[in-house]
Amino acid sequence: MVGVGRRKLTITAFFMLLLAGFSSAAYIRIDVAVEPISVISAGSQDLKATFTNLGDEPAYDVQASLLLPDGFQAQPVFIGLLQPNTPSTQAFSISIDESNIPGTYPIVVKTHYADANAYPFTTVYPFVVHYKQPAPTKVRGLVKEVSLPPEKKRDLVLEVTNLDAKPQTVSVRLYLPDEIVADQYETEISLDAQGTGSVSIPIKAFGALPGSTYVVFASLEYEEAGLHYSILSGGMVKVVEEEEEETIEYLPMAALILLVGMFLYMQVKK
Repeated sequence: MVGVGRRKLTITAFFMLLLAGFSSAAYIRIDVAVEPISVISAGSQDLKATFTNLGDEPAYDVQASLLLPDGFQAQPVFIGLLQPNTPSTQAFSISIDESNIPGTYPIVVKTHYADANAYPFTTVYPFVVHYKQPAPTKVRGLVKEVSLPPEKKRDLVLEVTNLDAKPQTVSVRLYLPDEIVADQYETEISLDAQGTGSVSIPIKAFGALPGSTYVVFASLEYEEAGLHYSILSGGMVKVVEEEEEETIEYLPMAALILLVGMFLYMQVKK
């Protein structure tokens, strides 16, 4: 009975060490929450954003800037060290030129940070603001998910639907983290009344870590009858290993399973 007890204890300890190896990886995930503003007017207005590190290791040299439409201006903010689960609220002072027409405009918060090894990362977070008055859009968009091998280009596809009873020419702009680069960031698409269309833009990874997933966005904007209309559509880009190496990446796991099986077999035979 003592031998059986020791055998069970050995097996339990082995699996605890095995699981510890899988669960010990540290990570950083920056969440951004923007305090909503119903309607803003010309001049300057503070926009408050709260940054929270939802990971389990600190983020270093955190700074954020706003990607703005024409006629909007704001200075970046520097946060510095962002510990896990310790929110930091910052205020962006936005100034708007009076020449902008009323309506709904897209804004994106771009956050830069580094891990403990000084490896840089960026994220993008979108929202819209209503200048003088809201302008509900009748255009919709959908960014298709992309699997992106290192050093290769793939098309980022944006599907667009016009729900309006009249044709529209829509300006498209991409908002990407620095780890994903595009052949072009702005283009236009003409849509028939209640019609659909798509935009394809080649993208590639630039310093992105294989196995990582990046959130990307596209804005869809047009003007009509003295109002500015816009909407933001999001999607995911997954950075994957080279296609011919897909079977190789499973070898370490297969070897580990084989070793565990051999270990258990030897324990039972004792």
